[in-house]
Parts: sequence; structure tokens; C-alpha cells
Amino acid sequence: MQSPPLTILAFHGFGQNADTIERFVKPLARKAKIPYKCFNGSHLLPPKPEQKETDHSYSNYMYSNVQHTEIMSDDWASKHPEPEWKLEIELQDYMNEVMQKGKGNVVLFGFSEGGMLAAQIAHSFPERVKLVIIASSPFPPNVWEGKSDVPALIISSPQDQVVKDTETRTWSSMFSTVEYLEHDKGHKIHLPAMVKNKIKLL
Repeated sequence: MQSPPLTILAFHGFGQNADTIERFVKPLARKAKIPYKCFNGSHLLPPKPEQKETDHSYSNYMYSNVQHTEIMSDDWASKHPEPEWKLEIELQDYMNEVMQKGKGNVVLFGFSEGGMLAAQIAHSFPERVKLVIIASSPFPPNVWEGKSDVPALIISSPQDQVVKDTETRTWSSMFSTVEYLEHDKGHKIHLPAMVKNKIKLL
């Protein structure tokens, strides 16, 4: 019996958007010949000084509005009291549709803050997640208990000055099957050929 098709779901880091991570995921998906979907985070952030008012970035995860409140001015918060849409709700609907219609399985990829979300989805939908890739991601204080059976690939860099290599590797304590990939690019998205080859073997 042929295995259900794969889809890559990707989640950007804090202060980025879907376009940021799509530049890396699109060529990977093309080479692996599988579809992909990149999500914008649900918390809209104010543009940086060098950005136009329309050049929005996002925060991905529920921890963000606690950890990064210092960048939110009172004026911005009053104008944007709620996200335009809830990422968690969209993901729930998307994953439920995948499961109900038998449309296939997913590979999750999350960079930095997005890795926390990817890990949580892997834990919530183990029957549909074939692989979770956690790249340069902080390890939050409140995670699930026990180990997830979803295979995990943990990507980190000793040169990362934003999220220490040792913190990203802490995610290994939450998964039963773990592989590591180390690079020297610092806190940057890095998807070498090894990742493509691993996905093609799923």
C-alpha cells in the first residue's frame, strides 16, 4: 500500500513572516517534489524603524506576548488589541482536515520561535507527523510531560548568539528518536542537502 503524501508545514521565527521562511522551504520542497505551506504568526508586530508601515512581521507562538512585550508600545497595543486571526485555530482546522480526509502526513519545520510551535504540533498530532525539524529554537518552561514518539531532527549552531546551541539541544529530552545537525551559520535558517535527503526517504 502506497504511503500517504507528505506536506511540509513551516513556521518562521520571531519578527519574521511567512515569506522569510518560504525562501528556504520552497527549493527544499521542490527538490523533494512535495507541497508545502508557510504560516504567518498570529501576533502582528510593529514595523521596525527601517521598514515601511505595511512591512509587517509576526510573532508565532503563545509565549510571545509575554516574552516580547517590551517592543509593544501602548499606542500599538491599543490599535492592535487582538491578532487578525489565530494561528492556533487555523492549524487546528488544517490538521483536522488532514486527518479526516486522509490527505496525508506532514513534516514540520520551525525556526527559532517557530520551532516551539512545530514541536507542540508534533506532540498534539503524532499520528500525522512523520518528522519535526526544530532549528535554533528556545526551550520553554512549560512543555508536555513524557517523550513524543515523533522523530525529531534538531538543528543548532555553536555560533548562535541568540539561542544557545545547548538550549536548542535540550529539545532532545522531549523526543524518543532524535538526530542532530550542527552548522556554523549562527542564528540563521539553514537547510542543507542532508535535510532534503532525509525527507525524501520518509
